[in-house]
Amino acid sequence: MVKNLLRKVAYALFGVAFSLNAGCIAHYDEEPREYLRINDSLDTRVFAELNPVLSFNRPIKEVRNVPEIWRYIPIHHDDVHKTSEANNGVIEDDSAKTPGFFGFEFFKLGLETRMNQGIRVETYLDATWVTGPTTEDDDVIDLGTGGEINERNYLGNPGTDQRGEGSALTYWTTRYKPDIVPGLCVDFILPFGEKTYHGNTRKNELLVGGRVRKYKLKFENGWDRYDDLDRWNRFTLADVTEKSVHVGLRRFFGDSERLSMIAKYGMSFNEFGNEYPDVVIEKNEKSSMFSFGIEYRN
Repeated sequence: MVKNLLRKVAYALFGVAFSLNAGCIAHYDEEPREYLRINDSLDTRVFAELNPVLSFNRPIKEVRNVPEIWRYIPIHHDDVHKTSEANNGVIEDDSAKTPGFFGFEFFKLGLETRMNQGIRVETYLDATWVTGPTTEDDDVIDLGTGGEINERNYLGNPGTDQRGEGSALTYWTTRYKPDIVPGLCVDFILPFGEKTYHGNTRKNELLVGGRVRKYKLKFENGWDRYDDLDRWNRFTLADVTEKSVHVGLRRFFGDSERLSMIAKYGMSFNEFGNEYPDVVIEKNEKSSMFSFGIEYRN
């Protein structure tokens, strides 16, 4: 019941925002931020924003029952002269924890509608760069988001996953694609605090909003040679549609409205399309999401 109610709230937020922005083509008015006048109470402007913001969500926990044919990777063609083909084999582990959806939101482009001297609505597209799995030696910052990589050493002792100089391994793992995931978002913004600027109090802002975005969980296998992953195959395990609602707080720096710090927390309602029913995908139909970082806008 609560899940359906929150979904309806998210849809309503999008509907209201698009309705407010539908008639934004009009004449310019002399405003400090070059808004377009829709009527006596609604002004709209296009905005662009750079926002190095970290975001995290975990729509899928684990993949299990991966078939042997996917876990069989032959010796790399550059290594066939170093070992016997008898060392070909299957990676033993048939399950792995999937990575969290850990990304860097870095850009927004959209419409900002000022409903009155305080309340605003922002409707925008954003872009998030999603990090992928790395080899153990490359995990400089490990926030538990990289997922598991199952490996097999075919130049050392077959069946082991020991890495080292002169070793070469086969691997399989999972990752989210595409690398840059677009999202469609809306935020309702209520200023509060100490600072008044052209009739708007902008020291702090409370945000309530939602977002929709789509991406895929991919299976990947290949070779781990010289501490570098050399992909052999990659294909889709599941399609993910994420619909989220959130609340947030924005804090401006100094007298400018351009630079601010922001933090958001909310719930994601995830829908899945499983491409391979025999592969067990442990899903989170509802998961927490959060983001924080710095924003700079025009």
